[in-house]
Amino acid sequence: MLTVDEAERSAMRYWQRTPHVPNVTFRTLSVEAVRSMVATGMGITILSDMVYRPWSLEGHRIDVKVLDDDVHTMDVGLAWKSKARLSPAARAFCEFVAHAYPGSEPIQFD
Repeated sequence: MLTVDEAERSAMRYWQRTPHVPNVTFRTLSVEAVRSMVATGMGITILSDMVYRPWSLEGHRIDVKVLDDDVHTMDVGLAWKSKARLSPAARAFCEFVAHAYPGSEPIQFD
């Protein structure tokens, strides 16, 4: 199941710039549940365009309104099985990501 761990925190950053306060009546970590609720008219949401789809699982249309505001950053990570030997291609990809998007800690290969 797709989840939206940081979605609420990210959306609240947009609301903080306005005099409005959202009336949050339901919370979920399921992207599909959010899409379904929006598609059936239960409310609106702010989500990354990475998880946008024009239809809900039930086949209801979902419209999008692009925000003109700056997009906030979102934390992402790389993960692999503990003590797994990465292929040369996987290792190169990890090194590329670490170089292109430096974080607080370097990648450690065992």
